[in-house]
Amino acid sequence: WPVNCYLHSYNGIPEKITNIVDGIKIYWDENKVKYTMGSNATTGTSQGIADAVKLAKESDIVIMALGTGNHVEREGVDRSYLTFPEPQVKLLQAVREVQPKNLVVLIVSAGPVTFDSSLADAWVHVWYGGEEAGSGAADVLFGTVNPSARLPLTVYSASYLSKVGPMLDYSMESGVGRTYRYLEVDKSPPQFYFGFGMSYTVWLYSNLNVTWDSGRGTLHVSGMVKNVGDRDGSEVVQVYVKVPNQTYRVPNLQLVAFTKVFVPQGHTQAVQFSVVQQDLTTTTPDGKRILQKGVYSAWLGGNQPLDPKATSNVLQGSFAI
Repeated sequence: WPVNCYLHSYNGIPEKITNIVDGIKIYWDENKVKYTMGSNATTGTSQGIADAVKLAKESDIVIMALGTGNHVEREGVDRSYLTFPEPQVKLLQAVREVQPKNLVVLIVSAGPVTFDSSLADAWVHVWYGGEEAGSGAADVLFGTVNPSARLPLTVYSASYLSKVGPMLDYSMESGVGRTYRYLEVDKSPPQFYFGFGMSYTVWLYSNLNVTWDSGRGTLHVSGMVKNVGDRDGSEVVQVYVKVPNQTYRVPNLQLVAFTKVFVPQGHTQAVQFSVVQQDLTTTTPDGKRILQKGVYSAWLGGNQPLDPKATSNVLQGSFAI
């Protein structure tokens, strides 16, 4: 990948960049690591695909770097689609035909990319990793680093753009809705929910306690998270709240607190959150921020509630205001 796919824009030029191939060679015998460029971000050739297919046939494991680059998305240039550029889709399909297992795809992009999950055995979104992008990707691939990140956005389905409202309609409720707070998931299920992430270990939540301190106007949420897997790791603990639905549309739910905790294998960590009243308010149609009266729902876990791909359990409680 060219330099601009690691640094993108608003950056200086470092003296050295570790690309993905160089990162892999840190862990693997470099004489056994072979590379070919199947296509660039937006154009491809039959020869490029043929070279990639030939190399994939000869390989035990294939690692492909696909994505966008600043030819596709940058300041002042927006993508008009959510998938990979078409030449890269054709490349991936061709390689998959000859490598039905042991195919890993690294997604190099600034924004979300929707993909056919059957076309690879593992997917890692590495974003634009900067000058040490290759080292970071390799550390995760080879298990030196246990991943713990969570999506800061929603990865929509490929058909979402045909269902959302026009670009100049800034309403969050336009069409099937925008962001996890207003998306009508029954009409347009996302491929990956906001807050989703995976780990090489396994997490178990318990002992949820939810209380509302009316005197101080503060919500208190606490619980326990245990690392029940076979290695140390960090977990992003998230708290979501659903405001009682009154006379106007309120978010489906909203993230009100989160933290990252490191928990050794087999250990349990207590987590506590205090959410101020302002973070529970909603905006009325006439622009006023108010605190709704009624019974609220609250969730504690490592993923968004109701996410079908959730990698841990999510606890639910309630409180009244």
